[in-house]
Amino acid sequence: MNISWGYKILILYCSFALFIAIMVVKASSLHLDLVDENYYDAEMKYQQRIEQSRKSNALHVPVTIKYVASDAHINIDFPDLNATITGSALLFRPSDAKQDKLMQLNIKPNTDFYIATTNLEKGLWRLEVEWNAKGETYYNEQVLYIP
Repeated sequence: MNISWGYKILILYCSFALFIAIMVVKASSLHLDLVDENYYDAEMKYQQRIEQSRKSNALHVPVTIKYVASDAHINIDFPDLNATITGSALLFRPSDAKQDKLMQLNIKPNTDFYIATTNLEKGLWRLEVEWNAKGETYYNEQVLYIP
């Protein structure tokens, strides 16, 4: 069976058009979560975050954030500043914004903060901690993987 070159071009063109149509349908049905709904406002506050991170890194004893697999929790160990620590901790899930968790901090001096991970999905999480002590605001961020 011999097909003329005109039909071959038509088959090639139709195949390409079908491929593009399938890609458009797949791309339009894909669900994407933004990192932040108000990304412009977040970008304007970014310099503040940099300064808060610098202050946090300049502390003589830094904040330590670690995942403890044996007890299935995240431990946030704040430095001993002899002051009540207030602020917020955001567990951010890059792949699904519906799983994000915001917790308020109100920690007495010399006390750690624990976050249970038994009800969290396995995978990549980012913990953002903005905290205040003695009138100063600090910021720490840690990427965690929960197996």
